[in-house]
Amino acid sequence: MTRIFFFSFVFALALALVLAQSDDGIVVRTCGKSLYNRVFSLCGDYCSAKSEGISLTHACRFGLSDNQLVQLCCPSKI
Repeated sequence: MTRIFFFSFVFALALALVLAQSDDGIVVRTCGKSLYNRVFSLCGDYCSAKSEGISLTHACRFGLSDNQLVQLCCPSKI
């Protein structure tokens, strides 16, 4: 019984550590109002993207990580 409890505790601890890691590198597909809310939470303002090649349409179709979105929309926050 103690072994089961011990292994359950170790598994729960490992799961908590994995879930607590930063999600900056995770690519997330967001569109519309969800994308607007995500940009606002990261930048504190609307997106001021003036770069060529990558756009908010790319974020909707293929996804962007939080770091990529900040670089695109509010590079002054880096």
